[in-house]
Amino acid sequence: MVEAVRRSMQEAWGNPSSTHALGEAARAQLSTARAAIARLLGARDAREVLCTSGGTEAIQTAILGVWRAQRARGRTTILSTRAEHAATRRALDTAVQEGARVVWLPVDAHARVDGASLRAALSHDTALVTLLYANNETGTLLAEEPAAVAALSREVRAAGAVLHLDAVQALGRIPFSVIELEADCVSVSAHKLHGPKGVGALWLRPTTKELWEPLLAGSQEAGRRGGTENLPGIVGFGVAAEEARRWLEADGPRALAAVRAAFEARILERLPWARIQATQVARLPNTSSLTLPGVDAELLLALLDAEGVCISAGSACNARQRAPSPVLEAMGLSDLDARCTVRVSFGRHQTVADAQAGADRIAAAACELKYELTET
Repeated sequence: MVEAVRRSMQEAWGNPSSTHALGEAARAQLSTARAAIARLLGARDAREVLCTSGGTEAIQTAILGVWRAQRARGRTTILSTRAEHAATRRALDTAVQEGARVVWLPVDAHARVDGASLRAALSHDTALVTLLYANNETGTLLAEEPAAVAALSREVRAAGAVLHLDAVQALGRIPFSVIELEADCVSVSAHKLHGPKGVGALWLRPTTKELWEPLLAGSQEAGRRGGTENLPGIVGFGVAAEEARRWLEADGPRALAAVRAAFEARILERLPWARIQATQVARLPNTSSLTLPGVDAELLLALLDAEGVCISAGSACNARQRAPSPVLEAMGLSDLDARCTVRVSFGRHQTVADAQAGADRIAAAACELKYELTET
């Protein structure tokens, strides 16, 4: 992937929108990368993929683009949950400033939206429903099977609303198809599948065009996003997408789930008082959310970082904030338990031995901190 990005910067530095030879070469690379991203998404046509500067822009382009178009049609309500990623919550804050009414749907103890509440909340006034397909802190999936998401998608569309799924965490970690999910727009990001940071994509169902408007005006991306495309980043995304697709086809998620299972088993062996969130529901194979009562998560992170073990407290996007995670609060965790919860993520190149070694270090550090907290 790194080599593909380097070659793109050296050999295809023309503007993809230009008609000269350099522009044609750049446009060819852009088309190839877009096709690879579309294949991983399971899209029918690569032209349905809109390239962005990352997951945040993809999410906010979907939410604000739909909201502004639907507002013109007299629809002013957005349905979501408080367990969404910060990028979604901030986009909803902007929509509220522009006149939207947000209905916050409840989630259960695993961060899953209550389907009955969602259906009951749908009305003639609903503009948009925006939900995480895979939770960024617990790894919880929106539903056990794609067919359940598809059924929800059809109900949302029948109400005249648009369903947006934030699939940033899911892409390249579990197999899914935007066609099977039947959503209207799906946001993804390159860096979650070992691609470059600062590049993402938004898949748009062709029929969504009338219910959505661009966030950035301009002629690029078929008039859907202004600004010269980040060609090296998109090329890297395309290569990462192809590598992820091959990994998925080789049963990679099962192997990664085994790594995570070995980690969790070792944690519970060493720390029987620990709690692991969302173990009884469908979740991503790479994510483990640990509640360690009596262990301050921020102190644990600092101690482990000094030993070369990198984990996070809640979302990495909020890592510098001291407030408890809104996701954990929405799940019903107390303020104290939320402050004692960490997220451990595994990459597809890590092994069972890596996971067990990491668990041993986390357990040792947690015991040290818990002892100090108890004694003071």
